[in-house]
Amino acid sequence: MKKIPNELTFKWSEPVDGLPADSMDRSGHARFLTTLLLSKSEQGSYVLNLNAEWGAGKSWFLRRWQREIRDFYPTAYIDAWKNDHLQDPLLNVVAEIRSSLIARTDKAVLDSRLIKSTWRLFKAIAPEMTKFLLKSRLGIDSEELRSLMSGDESAELGARLVDEALKAHEVTGNSVQEFRMGIQGWLDAVINTSQPKLSYPLFVFVDELDRCRPTYAIEMLETIKHLFSIENVVFVIATDTAQLQHSIRAIYGDGFNSRLYLDRFFQRSVTLNEVSRSHFIRTWYFRNPLLQEYFAKEPYAMLYEGDEREELLLQILAGIADGFKMQLRTVDLWLDRLAVAIAATQKKPDIPLLALLMAVETHAPERLDDLKAGKAVFAGARGPEANALVFRHYTLQLRWRFGQYADIYNVDTQGYRTRLGNVFVSKISLVKYLEMISTMLKNPGADARQTAIQCLMKSFADYRQGRGPSASSVNGDLAGNTHHNEAFQILVLRHLETGMTMRDYYALCSLATHLD
Repeated sequence: MKKIPNELTFKWSEPVDGLPADSMDRSGHARFLTTLLLSKSEQGSYVLNLNAEWGAGKSWFLRRWQREIRDFYPTAYIDAWKNDHLQDPLLNVVAEIRSSLIARTDKAVLDSRLIKSTWRLFKAIAPEMTKFLLKSRLGIDSEELRSLMSGDESAELGARLVDEALKAHEVTGNSVQEFRMGIQGWLDAVINTSQPKLSYPLFVFVDELDRCRPTYAIEMLETIKHLFSIENVVFVIATDTAQLQHSIRAIYGDGFNSRLYLDRFFQRSVTLNEVSRSHFIRTWYFRNPLLQEYFAKEPYAMLYEGDEREELLLQILAGIADGFKMQLRTVDLWLDRLAVAIAATQKKPDIPLLALLMAVETHAPERLDDLKAGKAVFAGARGPEANALVFRHYTLQLRWRFGQYADIYNVDTQGYRTRLGNVFVSKISLVKYLEMISTMLKNPGADARQTAIQCLMKSFADYRQGRGPSASSVNGDLAGNTHHNEAFQILVLRHLETGMTMRDYYALCSLATHLD
């Protein structure tokens, strides 16, 4: 049984060649699948379906997997969607395989009769090869496929397409066999002459098939199954299988069993391991220093006193991502934009506030303009529910103390150090947090600072007399949430000190988006 070389470590903790580090613990999955395909390749060709929904990181996974093994095995990567405008998927597949093999073939071998004859054969038969796969003696072609596949006999007809085509065209059938032998011979030449040494099999990664035109996707699968049944060649076809099944039913009819149809092409289907948004965010955070360093060094990054401050931030970010039900691809983009925005300003933005606004910009950018205009956009807020932005509300916990502005009270700070150091907890939903800060910062006025100071001074005077700060609920907030006005006065003072306005927050969202 073939074994993975010891040099293949599958350590993906660092970015490489523009591919981000592994934030989803998928390197072990790639190692397992490599072992599987090595064992299966000993028995002939093999086609593996890698299933994951859109946005789950299939393309990154294939690219990173290919990058990991390319110095040990010949590989090719095919973006099916990029070339689905072509009439012949065979051209797409062979062009990528040829390009990959040429890069690993000794020049003397390239000049050999074997390689030249293989390429001449391909050029001669490529314009007609796929047509023969879909056009049997019944006269079926890709343009007629939709109408002919909608009848009761569509399943039987689909299963007979390729076999009938090859039987009806003996010459082409011979050419197919010669083509297979030519590719096999070329692969053997690469393995025998490559420096550094490569091993069997050839890994062919096919991506974005579920995004292609339905007829093109079917033709691609037929091409792989019937033309590339070649020893020591394995295909990994990444799809959102549910979407691909839907596309096939669009051709064959709603009653067609597309799952069984796909089983004809794939010897095995595996689902790419999923990770939670929380896990993804945690891994991303500790591998990206921009956000981490700002939060660690800047007290104004979040109004929270306590050792678990960083842990709470990660929970807030996960709460926002879960609230919008973001795909992991969207989470990654959102966090990248958040880090860029923080790096682009010296004004010390509040991370929970900026993160929520950036999430709106990333998830539903047209609604950010509504927020700027002061419109209620979230479900449950004022305004027509039909146009509301759905967000599962998350309760933000603020931990504050009077001592954060001890110099304004004109008291002996040592004598009142206990009262100044006591921590109060306010709870408010993120949406209401955004609404309240937006209102307070929209037009703060010349006396905003003095108003905030007077509020804190009066409250602390009452506290010295034994009357602690009173908490109240915000109209429309989640049940059980209560907040202190003092907490928001502290936030106002912070923003006035740094010069950070709501206009600045919106500008950062726009800037980070344009820098993608």
